Amino acid sequence: MASNSSIKGNSIKQRLIYPENILDQKTGQQFAEASRMFEEANVALAAADSDASYAPAVLAFASGYLLQPRIVDIERGMFSSPKGAILRSILLDKERRENLYKTDDKEFNNNVKIAAHILIAFEEFTHLNSLANVPKNMLGKIGVQTGEMIINSALKAWDDVIAIESENSLFWYMKGQVLGIIGRPEDAIICFKKGLEINPVDYRSAFGYAINSPTYTLKPKVIEETIHALDIYIENAPICDENMSHACFYKIMLITGKKLSTDSWKKFLDENSGLLDTIVELWKKGFKAMCILERWFPSRIDYQLYKKTVLMMEELWKEELIKDIEGVHVCDFCGKDNGKLMRCKGCNVSLYCSKEDQEKHWPKHKIICKKFQSLV
Repeated sequence: MASNSSIKGNSIKQRLIYPENILDQKTGQQFAEASRMFEEANVALAAADSDASYAPAVLAFASGYLLQPRIVDIERGMFSSPKGAILRSILLDKERRENLYKTDDKEFNNNVKIAAHILIAFEEFTHLNSLANVPKNMLGKIGVQTGEMIINSALKAWDDVIAIESENSLFWYMKGQVLGIIGRPEDAIICFKKGLEINPVDYRSAFGYAINSPTYTLKPKVIEETIHALDIYIENAPICDENMSHACFYKIMLITGKKLSTDSWKKFLDENSGLLDTIVELWKKGFKAMCILERWFPSRIDYQLYKKTVLMMEELWKEELIKDIEGVHVCDFCGKDNGKLMRCKGCNVSLYCSKEDQEKHWPKHKIICKKFQSLV
């Protein structure tokens, strides 16, 4: 059995890696770093030979989850291997779990303790996500009772994390996510507000606030607060964050919400000085973010919101208020306009300057095309 000191000394990671620790958050950097953390976690998992020796794997797995939760969906096998099953049993057994953080280094112990509870919370969150996809009328009485247990466990898991480190806005955001999924947006907003109180530029809490805000009421104050939350997110989140395209397109919808369908865009924009520049900048950033997300997690793209936005941008182009920009009235394959663009008959959104370009783009476009067709 390895000693606690040797476990700490051989640890691949001595601390949790938060998104803010990634200095270079350019295209896909968080995705790549999260994938690397999972590789390191699996190496540490393979080397573990006692309860205490699983600590490095716990730190690496938790770091990967914090950096990019969606990659965890792919790396779901962390508990499926024989040693992964052992790790899971250690995490769920309080006595065994405490063996993970019994070294002489208090900071290391605290990091591992937080990481262990994060993984427990993730496990419960995964169950909750699975439950959210099951129609209520198919659950039955036992299913509903089980669902309530899962919800309570998921909330308790994040409460346990917050009890250890209450001044971390990321953990308040995670709890808010759970509350949002179970249909308690008011409670979720309280958590997101707490996150922003701790860290005024916490882009995750800002996005959570915006997405749970009751904009359907059309109350000016609610719209204003939602736009402010989106501004915090857009200004502070890395371009590769999975919610960036949604935030940009959603803000475009909100800031143009007062335009009546019978009004011309020129008249509306003349009355709102500087708005056109804002729309174009949001489109450029949102489209770039969507292209990044499309390479990593196309299932996370809100195709309905994207379709509304791109068609709105085309209206601006038709009124000659904007020139050809990427993603708007240019060939989706080569990015040019030959004056005779053809529209895809499947989705009625994508444009091509030739049949050859359409065929070359099809392997990439077919997923989006089917998504658009399903919205009709």
